[in-house]
Amino acid sequence: MKLVKRLLPHACIIFAGMMITFFIIDNFNEAMALINNATTKLLLFLFSIVSVIVSCMLISKQRREDQ
Repeated sequence: MKLVKRLLPHACIIFAGMMITFFIIDNFNEAMALINNATTKLLLFLFSIVSVIVSCMLISKQRREDQ
């Protein structure tokens, strides 16, 4: 269980980074149509940014507890 708690923030950063990449690609190449709705694009981008921030905070907290 401890391993899962340590891996989840890292996985969250990876998936959020992927979603940010899809968001940027979709803005430059609309023919790919990865994300179809403007509201969905905004919400996905905001969710990804918040996920990265929260994951970084959790990782730093875990590292402080280990020392």
